[in-house]
Amino acid sequence: MPRTRIHVALLRGINVGKSGRIKMADLTRELALDGVQVVATVVQSGNLVIADWKSDSAQLARTIEATLSRRASITTRCLVRSSDELDRILSANPLSEVASDPSRYLVHLCEPALTSRQWKVVVGEINAPEHVAFAAGSVYQWCPDGVSNAQLVSPLLERSSAVAVTARNWRTLESLAAACP
Repeated sequence: MPRTRIHVALLRGINVGKSGRIKMADLTRELALDGVQVVATVVQSGNLVIADWKSDSAQLARTIEATLSRRASITTRCLVRSSDELDRILSANPLSEVASDPSRYLVHLCEPALTSRQWKVVVGEINAPEHVAFAAGSVYQWCPDGVSNAQLVSPLLERSSAVAVTARNWRTLESLAAACP
């Protein structure tokens, strides 16, 4: 039998506004009906740890998106990373010298991966005191004045590129990694 792989699924826009609301227990139950084994949820904004031995990340993302659409009438993108990819994202940490508060340190995950041309567009749009860096296929952003006061990378990427983007703060990514068995 194949070895079980651990993935993290990051859903865009779940439980952050008036639409796209679903309890994590309900989401876990609905995904189980479609064969997706959720082993943990982290905060209420669509962060899942999943055990799976048959699907790759892209297949798993499509299954989760279809389940949400069919069973909960929620249309959203899902970005999936293996636990190994999550470890690489955390290990890269290119802004560790300046990022001192994990709630103000964001990682923007992109699907598909960014090209160097797309990355250059983002770099040119972000101004001090914020810092951005590109590593492990993700864009890291330090927002010293707080996330709500920042010019966020995600909207810039979505406007200038054909990529799906979702961001998580450093604390959430560390919690996801800790929840991976």
